[in-house]
Amino acid sequence: CFEAPMRAGTRRVIQELKNANFNVCVLTGDEITTSLALAAKAGVTFGNNPYFLKVSPSGSMLEWEINGMKMPFTLDAALKIRQAIERNDGVVVFSGDAVSLLLSDDKNDEISQYVRSVILPEAQVVAGSSPHQKYLFLRWLQNECRRRVLMCGDGVNDIAAMRESFVSVAMLSGFVNEFSYDGGDSIDTGELRRKERLKKWCIGSNRMLSTNLAPSSIEGAGIGNSAVASIARIRVKVINGLNDIDRTTKSNPNLGVLMSIIRSAIGEEISRYKELKKGGSGAANILAEEERLKESIISATHISPNVPRSDTNDITTGEACLAS
Repeated sequence: CFEAPMRAGTRRVIQELKNANFNVCVLTGDEITTSLALAAKAGVTFGNNPYFLKVSPSGSMLEWEINGMKMPFTLDAALKIRQAIERNDGVVVFSGDAVSLLLSDDKNDEISQYVRSVILPEAQVVAGSSPHQKYLFLRWLQNECRRRVLMCGDGVNDIAAMRESFVSVAMLSGFVNEFSYDGGDSIDTGELRRKERLKKWCIGSNRMLSTNLAPSSIEGAGIGNSAVASIARIRVKVINGLNDIDRTTKSNPNLGVLMSIIRSAIGEEISRYKELKKGGSGAANILAEEERLKESIISATHISPNVPRSDTNDITTGEACLAS
C-alpha cells in the first residue's frame, strides 16, 4: 500500500482556471475509480453521479453506466445525460476505449454524432487512456472542436498528447511541493510566494488599504527619474502652458506656439537632469519638492497609517493573473 500525495497548490490552480472560464478535464491512464477520486480531490469534479460511457464487454459496442446501472447507448439516454450536464448534476466520464471507438470512422450513426458533438466536449474525466488515446482525444478537441488546449503531463505516456497540444506543461517531481517538518500536509509554497509578492503591490481589494502608493501612481504624478515620470512632468508643463495662453489670449495657440511650449518643457526636464547629476543645493531642492508632492498625494487618499494592509486572500483570480 502506498500514497502519492497531491501537490498543495493543485486545488487552487484548478479553481483559478475554472474562475477564468477554462474547461478542465482529467485525461489519465488510471482506472475509473482512482480517476474520479483524484478529480474530486483536485476540485475538477463535484457530485457523486458519474455518467460513464465505456465499451461493452464484447468490445464493439458502447454503453452507459450510471450509478452502477448499465444503460444502452441510445439517443434517449444521451438526451437525459445532456439535461443532467446543464443542471450541473453529475460527472461526465469516458473511458479511453470509448473515446477511441467514438472517434473512429465507423461511428457515423445519429447517436454517435450527437454524443461526439454535444457530450464528449464536456467530458470532465477520461479514464484508462493509453498514450495513443490521449493523443486522439486532444487532436480531436483542437481540430474538430476548435479548442486551444493546454496539456499538463508528467511522464512518457503523455508526450504524444503534449506534442500535439497548443501549450504543453511538463510537471517536475518535487517542484513547489514542500512538506511541513512534522510530516503533515504539504505547503503551497507557490501560493505563499505569490501572496508575499502581492502584499507589496496595490491592486484590487488591496489597493485602498495600502500605506504605500503603487509605483505607477508616483511616477504618473511626475515623481522620480523614470521615463514615465519624465513624460508626466513634460505633459503637465505643456498643459499648463496651453492653459496660460488660453487665459491670456482667449484663442487656440498655433503650431509654432505649441512647439515652443514643448521645447521649453523638454528644456526644463534636461536642466532638472543636469542639476540632479551635479548634486548640491539645486538637486536637494528638487528632491525636497518631490517629497512634499508625494506626501500630499498620500494625504489626499485619506489613508490612516494605522490601517492594516488587507489580507491577500481578498485578491480575486483575475487580479492575481493581472499582477502576475
